[in-house]
Amino acid sequence: SIPGVRLYAIDWIGMGRSSRCTFPKACFHVPRTSHRGNAEAKKATTAEIREHELKQVRRSEDFFIDALEQWRANLGLSKMILFGHSLGGYLSTVYTIRYPERVSRLLLCSPVGMPQPPADLDERAIRTWKGRTFKWLWETTTPQSVLRGLGWIGRKMINKFVWGRWADLEGVEEQDLAKIAAYLHTISVLPPSGELASNSILRFGAYARHPLGDRFRAGEVKVPTSFIYGGRDWMSPDTARDLIRESPKTVVGCHVIANGGHNMFLENPEDFNIVLREIILVHLACTEGGGDLTQKR
Repeated sequence: SIPGVRLYAIDWIGMGRSSRCTFPKACFHVPRTSHRGNAEAKKATTAEIREHELKQVRRSEDFFIDALEQWRANLGLSKMILFGHSLGGYLSTVYTIRYPERVSRLLLCSPVGMPQPPADLDERAIRTWKGRTFKWLWETTTPQSVLRGLGWIGRKMINKFVWGRWADLEGVEEQDLAKIAAYLHTISVLPPSGELASNSILRFGAYARHPLGDRFRAGEVKVPTSFIYGGRDWMSPDTARDLIRESPKTVVGCHVIANGGHNMFLENPEDFNIVLREIILVHLACTEGGGDLTQKR
């Protein structure tokens, strides 16, 4: 706890225990076009496809961003320190771009969608049957839909995942693991909603269709931002570190939590809490004392 700070922990709409509203699943088909043949026509077709893709990404983002803004307005919060993890980090960044006057500090914990995808991502995927299969599954289904179809076998898979990943954590007992597994299974078999963002906002391989790194570099994010990653995280901090050099007035810190993975707040909560608390305290001191909000943390 931090004196004078009220913490709100919320699930994005369509996820966790929040309402399962109908998600406007985007359709990333190639628009019909009469362009054929020469290089100039192909370039125009590519631009048309990209424009269509960005419109669909915006439509999908709106599902989450509009709900968060309505929640903020209903609570009467004039400004907040916004923290987001993984896909929540991506969405928190988009919210900050849309409503910079409502966010005093942006804290991104292992956000998805930072780097540009490799130029040959799709070509590499289709070289092997495993790659083609994984790409097809990514674009047509979700892990949750698989669990729904597996019934009791899905519950056993969740149990195996939870025990295999967190059974060795210090202070975690059998009953804690059982509760985590029951929670994950329960929210996974609820009607599909926000999970559909995995293939409407993200491309195959968990690369964003509209990468956050590009949006930072374009100056769209105007709020001091700090990043937190796990030392064994499958998300790379490289783009965040590059942005510290390229946009030092916006990206003011990148922290790596030792002995932590993508869920470092579970795997090393002590160090995670120390880092998070320090970032917030430094920010509050600068805000109240009229200091430099871009102070490194």
